[in-house]
Amino acid sequence: MILFSNIHNLPIFSIREGVSIGQIEEIIINPDNGRVLGFKLIKTHVRERNILTVGDIREINPDVMIIDDSQNLATENEVIKIAEILKEKIKWIGLKVETDLGRKLGRVEDLALDTKTMNLTRIYTSGGIIKETFSLEKIIIPAHKIISISPKVVIVEDDYIKTKAAKQVSATETA
Repeated sequence: MILFSNIHNLPIFSIREGVSIGQIEEIIINPDNGRVLGFKLIKTHVRERNILTVGDIREINPDVMIIDDSQNLATENEVIKIAEILKEKIKWIGLKVETDLGRKLGRVEDLALDTKTMNLTRIYTSGGIIKETFSLEKIIIPAHKIISISPKVVIVEDDYIKTKAAKQVSATETA
C-alpha cells in the first residue's frame, strides 16, 4: 500500500531513454469502482502525451516510478474511460467529504492505494465535525464505505461514522 502524498510529484523514469520524463500531478480513479486507471503528469517532454496508465508502470519505489518507454504515455483523449473521468473534473485532494445524512466530515487530505491491485483502499480526511467528535485531526474511511463521488463531494456511509464515534467514546470511558 502507498499513500498518494508519497507519489505526488514523484519523477517518472523511462528505461529506454534513461531519463526522467515527467512527474505525477494527479491521480485518475474510476469513481464507479475505485480502480486507479492512471496518473496525469506534469513536466513531460511532449505536453499532449501526459497520461500514464497503470498498465505501463513497471515499478513504484519511494524515489521514482519506472516505465519502459515514454512512447507509452497517452494523450488525455486516447484512453476512453480516462477521457470520461477527466471530463468530470474530479480532483481528489481537497474534495469535500460528507455522510449520506449530510454530516460534514472535512476534506480529502490523502488517499491510500493498493499497489498490487491498483485500487483505492482508504481516504484520509481532515477538518469537519469529526475533528471535534474524535479529537483527531484525521479520520480514515475505507473505500468500501464510499457511496458516491462527484466533482464537489465524496459521500460516505453515516453508519460507519456513528459506529466509529461510539467505539471512540467507549474507549475513552474505559480508560
